[in-house]
Amino acid sequence: MAPKRKVKVKKKAKKKEEDWGALEKVEYVTLEIRNSDWASMRFMHLAATTMTLDSVRKLIMEEHSVPSAAGLRLFMGAGVSEESLLKPEDFNLSLDQLSITGGSKNDNILQVITYEYQPFKSILNVPRFARPTPLRQ
Repeated sequence: MAPKRKVKVKKKAKKKEEDWGALEKVEYVTLEIRNSDWASMRFMHLAATTMTLDSVRKLIMEEHSVPSAAGLRLFMGAGVSEESLLKPEDFNLSLDQLSITGGSKNDNILQVITYEYQPFKSILNVPRFARPTPLRQ
């Protein structure tokens, strides 16, 4: 009889355990962006709280066909007042730095941002192809 062969068994490398505390937690907020004059000009957007206010301004310019950012003024909340006006130096800050709290995507945390654009005061200057107002659930 032939001698038995020894079978070499390779040892599997141990997987490194992931440190769950080191994973970055992303928080989200649902932005309801409104025009100060026309109730039909509003839209909702789910955004991470790391998104900058400048990105929100560009989103408004795309969605509502605002030609330039020169006359575009942003306000925190539903009202248009000088206390809630967001200054141009705030545009580089993230939503989290502007004290907008977020949560998971399913938390449905709502934050209203109102914008004012002087040419949209007249019905003749309102863009035709704006999306319709979203229905609330």
